[in-house]
Amino acid sequence: MSDANNFPEEFNRLLMLWKEIKADFFDPEDSSASDRYEVGLRTASWAWIPDIQMVSPKEVDRKRDMLLGPLFCSAEDPWPDRDGEPMIPLAQIDLANASSIGGVDVGNGLLQVFCPVKDKLGQRIYTRVIERESVTGGALTDAPTFSDDFKGFASVGWAQTSSENRTLYGGECLQITGYTEKKFTLWMPSLFDGYDLTNLDADMRAKIDEFERIISSNSDAWSPGGFHLFGTFYPIQYYPDERDIVLFTLESEHGFNFGDGQAQIFYTFYKKHPELGAGFSFDWSCY
Repeated sequence: MSDANNFPEEFNRLLMLWKEIKADFFDPEDSSASDRYEVGLRTASWAWIPDIQMVSPKEVDRKRDMLLGPLFCSAEDPWPDRDGEPMIPLAQIDLANASSIGGVDVGNGLLQVFCPVKDKLGQRIYTRVIERESVTGGALTDAPTFSDDFKGFASVGWAQTSSENRTLYGGECLQITGYTEKKFTLWMPSLFDGYDLTNLDADMRAKIDEFERIISSNSDAWSPGGFHLFGTFYPIQYYPDERDIVLFTLESEHGFNFGDGQAQIFYTFYKKHPELGAGFSFDWSCY
């Protein structure tokens, strides 16, 4: 991110404390105990919160950011299908806008994320990027409708008639109209939970107490929960360093159902083929 060096003052203090705690508290010959703390600090990042507005299917701007559809499609880029059924739309992100916000070039087209109807666990996610020229010059074609019997981890109530999802979430669409709130995101395990600190010398105990106080006092402000562009996330079944870089995080709200977990859209760059730009993937986990 362009603001990677512009961290909150208290986070910079956290980094300074960590250098001293790591050197004097942990075994220098075994990094396994300190690794998870390192991961938390290393993946802390700025995030931007989406402004989500409920819009009718007739009024939604299908060329802008949105959740759950109806996404952009045209004769040149038709709605994808799998096993003879239209795929479930999860998200659409304007990569040019994301690049401008985050200060990293992830492309300039429309990223779209879909899931096959029969894929109840989100294991066969399909992503594609529609080039900017096709978006600006392409004539929209109609989005599909979906059977009222369909149930999955993403609602398509806007494209159904009388489904359970339509009853729960309504028939409107989730348009992202901007990203006006910027926040710092961090997850960090507590040293108090994993170690006996009763016999520490006073200087080290004071450093750990301050370290924990900073984390505790900012736990809400720096929370990686909720919907956000970039940022980091809570490790549930995988850690942030075990996946690519976060582009967008989704929660079990607004028609998404990942249980008590989160989902992320990730991006990465191909080191051997930089001319290919960014590649994208999706994963989710729950407790």
